[in-house]
Amino acid sequence: MSSISFQYEQGPERIIRGDFHPALRPNPQATVILVHGFKGFKDWGMFPYAAGRLAETFDVIRFNLSRNGVGASLTDFDELDKFGKQTFTGDLEDLKDVVVLVREGKLPVAGRQPVAERVVLVGHSRGGGESIVLALDEPALVDGVVSWNGSTSFPAIFGEPALRAMREDGIAYIDNARTKQRMPLERVIADDLARNRDRFDIIARIPQLQVPLVLIQGTDDFRSLWAGSEKLVSAAPSVPWIHIAGGDHTFGAKHPFTGSTTPLDEAIAATGREIRERMLQRPADLE
Repeated sequence: MSSISFQYEQGPERIIRGDFHPALRPNPQATVILVHGFKGFKDWGMFPYAAGRLAETFDVIRFNLSRNGVGASLTDFDELDKFGKQTFTGDLEDLKDVVVLVREGKLPVAGRQPVAERVVLVGHSRGGGESIVLALDEPALVDGVVSWNGSTSFPAIFGEPALRAMREDGIAYIDNARTKQRMPLERVIADDLARNRDRFDIIARIPQLQVPLVLIQGTDDFRSLWAGSEKLVSAAPSVPWIHIAGGDHTFGAKHPFTGSTTPLDEAIAATGREIRERMLQRPADLE
């Protein structure tokens, strides 16, 4: 399915590259923004396919966070210097920029702009947690969040040994099992977590969430993420938690993409249904 590439620059260290998938259906009622996770990127495995499927109904945007480590190649981790400085605050700045561009009709694309009356974030893993934090911080900008196997604890993404190495040695390394690269994590990441401890405490803040949230999670997802979802729905019992039978952390999808899976198709179908039923009825402007 066709898409339109775009690039938005806030200086050499903040280049956001993305793709806009115009809806196939006339008069789409929402723009869906896909947010990739840690060691992820917009062209990883399932994301182009998911964008195309969701674009049967909605306008859809997928983009690379500016410090995710993937540069102009779009598929290789060729900017590890930026990856080493990928803070959650930086990711949230990028995500807010994209939302505002959509809201203001200023996305740098040729032809028509995405529909901005409703903006829904669909975030995977780390991107799910970051989408929730942006919705907590900026409820007037976001009309709903769908979290796919989402993180509820940012420090847990790295683990205490890596965080300690960042703090004490200034750098830690994490292996990328797919590319065999040793990926750096600099002290700035640990410092960002420490400065924003309360802001990033999703479980403590979730009862104050003003926009609809849906969790979609594979039954074979990582146990730590499953436990995090249990804590979230315990703190906010009204949040729907949809279980995808047999789905792992990527719903069975691989990179390079070799075709969809039943869990992935079920997750996409559930996402579309939940957006239509829970998020299109909400007024665009909060009182």
